[in-house]
Amino acid sequence: MPQSPNDSELQRLEQRYLGEPRPRSPVVAFVSGLLCPGLGWAYLGRPFLGLVINAAIVTVVGAFLVLWARTRFNPVVPLLALVLGLLGLTVMMASDMAVWAARHGQTYVVRDTNHPLVYALVVLLGYVLPLGGLGAFATSSLFFVAHVQDAQMLPTLVPGDRVLVDRLAYVHRGPALGDVVVYRSPGSEEQAFGRVLGASGESVVVQRGLPAVGAHSCTQSRLDESSHQQLSRMAARWESGREPVLESCLGVVWPVLMPTTVEWGEADVSDAADGVFVLSDDRSSRNDSRTHGRVDLDRVEGRVTWVGWSRTDGAEGAGAELGALWSGLTATEDVGGADARFGRRTQPVARGGR
Repeated sequence: MPQSPNDSELQRLEQRYLGEPRPRSPVVAFVSGLLCPGLGWAYLGRPFLGLVINAAIVTVVGAFLVLWARTRFNPVVPLLALVLGLLGLTVMMASDMAVWAARHGQTYVVRDTNHPLVYALVVLLGYVLPLGGLGAFATSSLFFVAHVQDAQMLPTLVPGDRVLVDRLAYVHRGPALGDVVVYRSPGSEEQAFGRVLGASGESVVVQRGLPAVGAHSCTQSRLDESSHQQLSRMAARWESGREPVLESCLGVVWPVLMPTTVEWGEADVSDAADGVFVLSDDRSSRNDSRTHGRVDLDRVEGRVTWVGWSRTDGAEGAGAELGALWSGLTATEDVGGADARFGRRTQPVARGGR
């Protein structure tokens, strides 16, 4: 029974019938594998294997997005682990490609698949377009990162915070009492933050900064010394003339800043109507429904769920963002300020029945 030729015999046959070898450079193989694993394997004559590996990477990323959409975990740490894991795997595969090219590349004979068009198809159709499509789908339909630029939501949100916004939160229901939302301010397209005090069809009255929802008046209580100090560390310093208190409405509790030197004037009244009534947590800031009225539901972009990381140093650029993210990851419980805000929830600290 005839035996199948081994790899060395196949290489000699290729050299004899297909032409002289064209060596594969280990450096080119390694760099190609780093840029796109499938491209590295296509360079070494195995484009179909490259497409399979590209598809596997895209599938892992897609599975992560689907899992997040169903479980609503804080995606920053898992996403960072996913990126580092895929980067490590890519480096390992690129190293294997370089080793193969160093051992067998000198006798490699160019195949029909070693063509720029094939390389382009492997990269574009198998890697760039699918990953780009997943990224666009995630930011447009699942979640996005928003930048807090003003102090109207102190002490919950600090200028410099990068917060994670859940776009799917209101697919099956409307904003609920106490939710922190991102919306496009009525009369402009500027992004704004606010806390929902009144859903569609609920009347709201704000008297001296204290709201009443329907027939239920909200209450405020002072923080004890320990809670006051902890909140001060987490929210940095606020201007004098403001006192942090806990506000409670229908079993939902959150912190607010109440100014002590403000002339309040008449009460702000919003009768039951469509759209949500939003208030700033810093009640001295009137960039909320007291000024621009209710916010239509189609202008609400999502619910703020987590502080991803915080930037209070004013620096710009991707390096500064990564540095702030790393500082948050490595912060200890004893560290206050921006570092300790990493992974902090922004939703009410307690919730009761309505």
